[in-house]
Amino acid sequence: KIRTNGRSQELFPYMAYLLLPLLAGLDGRIGWFDAIIFLALYVFLLFRLKPEFRSTKRTVPASADTLWKASMLTLIGIIVVAVTANLIVRLTLFLLAQSSLDVFGIGTVVFALGTNLPEMTMAFAAWRRGNVDLTWSHIVGSAMGNILFIGLFGLIRPFQVNFGLTQLAFAAWLIGLFALFALFYRSERMLRRNEGVAILAVFLAGLIIQAILLLR
Repeated sequence: KIRTNGRSQELFPYMAYLLLPLLAGLDGRIGWFDAIIFLALYVFLLFRLKPEFRSTKRTVPASADTLWKASMLTLIGIIVVAVTANLIVRLTLFLLAQSSLDVFGIGTVVFALGTNLPEMTMAFAAWRRGNVDLTWSHIVGSAMGNILFIGLFGLIRPFQVNFGLTQLAFAAWLIGLFALFALFYRSERMLRRNEGVAILAVFLAGLIIQAILLLR
């Protein structure tokens, strides 16, 4: 069981923000206007975050030695992530160059899972330590950060978006996942094991569909 506040309506603005690039890309292009909207809404949603989403647990002040070790580990982690991300990009581009696979499909099935491993690891560690608030905020914040970067890229240089069957299937899948999560978030103010299984089943079904479209 994972406790929630039962107010799923508070999640809707953040879910809508995560769907924004798909809607903006319907015309086949992410331009300056789209980018400015992404950036403005990101700032707005940050200020909109309510106290309910923040942890109420008291923390023990860390010593100078602990802070130094944590800072060094964080720096090492950033370097490892940067190097690993570069290798993943190079391997993915090589894979695309050697095959006729769909670029969007590769991104959603392979690239997204690989590049989100650090986020998933941190969320899992926070959940194991019983800090569900940190888990929620990390996952939502990480996803919002991705949209922020799309906005920055579009502001620097607008780019084209190929919108076809794969993208439509992905959009429907994402909307279905969000709707299911919002429903379970509201019910009995907690997420139960069977609800977690249902969310995971829908996720895996969408992943299989994306893989089929990728290989079609």
